[in-house]
Amino acid sequence: MTRVVWRGLAGALAAIVLGLGPFAQAAASGADALTARWTVALQHIGEGKCDGAEWTAISQDPAFQKLASRMRSVTYVNLSACIGGARQHEWRVLASLEREAIPLAWGLLFLEAVDRRDTVEALADLEADIAASRRDGAPFTVPNDDGIYVLRYNLKEDALQRRRLFRDLDASNWQPSDPVDDLSSFWADYSTMLLESGDQLAAGRVAKKVTAPIDLFGMRLDRRFAPLVERDPATFDVAYAAYATLEHLQRAYAHATDDNGAYEIIGAMRALGRYEDALAFADQVLKKDQIVDHRGLDYRNWIEDRRASVLLDLGRFDEAIAGQRTAASHLERGHANLSQFLNLAKMLVGQGRFREALMTLEPLRTTDPADTAFVAGVRACAFSGLGDLKGEQEALAFTAAHVSDNRHARLRALVCADDTPGAVALMLAWLNDPLHLEDALVDLCTASAVPLGSYDAVLSKRFAKVRNDPSIVAAVAKLGHTEALTKVGAIWPSYP
Repeated sequence: MTRVVWRGLAGALAAIVLGLGPFAQAAASGADALTARWTVALQHIGEGKCDGAEWTAISQDPAFQKLASRMRSVTYVNLSACIGGARQHEWRVLASLEREAIPLAWGLLFLEAVDRRDTVEALADLEADIAASRRDGAPFTVPNDDGIYVLRYNLKEDALQRRRLFRDLDASNWQPSDPVDDLSSFWADYSTMLLESGDQLAAGRVAKKVTAPIDLFGMRLDRRFAPLVERDPATFDVAYAAYATLEHLQRAYAHATDDNGAYEIIGAMRALGRYEDALAFADQVLKKDQIVDHRGLDYRNWIEDRRASVLLDLGRFDEAIAGQRTAASHLERGHANLSQFLNLAKMLVGQGRFREALMTLEPLRTTDPADTAFVAGVRACAFSGLGDLKGEQEALAFTAAHVSDNRHARLRALVCADDTPGAVALMLAWLNDPLHLEDALVDLCTASAVPLGSYDAVLSKRFAKVRNDPSIVAAVAKLGHTEALTKVGAIWPSYP
């Protein structure tokens, strides 16, 4: 697969065996020789031995069709895992066609559909996976959670199907395999959709699943949530959520085998304004010989990235840039680093170091629409800072053509160009987008006493003209409100 990253064959094989223990014992009591061979082969899978020849012999045995439907489904799934190749998809389909198909058969087809961006098929396969899990009385899972995250992104322009995805995940009580993963943005979006459709009761129930401070803060700003906030203010207590999130992450990280949680802990400390604690924790993690993500890949670059952000929070700009350069010097998930170079370029622009920013962006290559728009937005700002009108206009045109891919990049480019009417028009469209209103309201909030680089300070003053535009003020009053933040970090307006 290209976009859906596997967490390793061993994990997939473990999922195949998951929940089959009692069934294997029942099969072992069968009298015929093939059932016994099948049971031995299943035990081999549980031991981490994936023998394609063993499963091929079982599938080609004349008595194969006499095996129980579930046993045949397991056989086809194991053929796809142990042999793969040109027949991998065929075997997965055969596994799913069995009357008692195991959930994993549908889960693997779901990942295939996500990888080829077939959202209709992906949703159908996901729902079949959920139904099979419900039939088995087992918790719903997918072989790789990334598939669900990618599908959500692929549905960003299809609100109806995205709501269907949220509905399915809500009904199945899906929980990510990594306890650090937070689904708050899923439930915040779904709760907003339910409010839009007039189902206030369901919206309130789903809102209780939201735990991330940034999402709760956005919901609290949104007038549509006002009845829910009034009825149940504790659900929308952002300060409590910030403390609870940090405690949850610290407990999970204490027992984790990877360092994903460390990245989130630094962010949770920033949300509470505990910058010195965040910096000390990052330094402690960076002393480890190996820092890995849930795939076992080097993750040091992301901890250094978060550390650089904390230094920026503290106004230690030169140290932040030096730290981000160090982060960018590492590979990103085994490939050329992109994310830290993008963040470095943005930092450099914020400090007025425009030529360095352009040089940082020059060698980068990406086909991701959001990233390419990000690059164009930073380039527009750098060219604007240099007074290069031609370069600025070319980059602005690109962000305009890709505004749906990265609205923040387009806004930043307009502010850098000091195009107040254009930025106002964009913010009004944003405010009038029911499913993204909360993001706009957060961006329009202010924060006092925030350290800003030389050019970021200029941009903040320019955005103040947008924030104070009468049409923006009127729209905010109609749709919700904004607040002056006393603590920033995870909740950070683009232009304090």
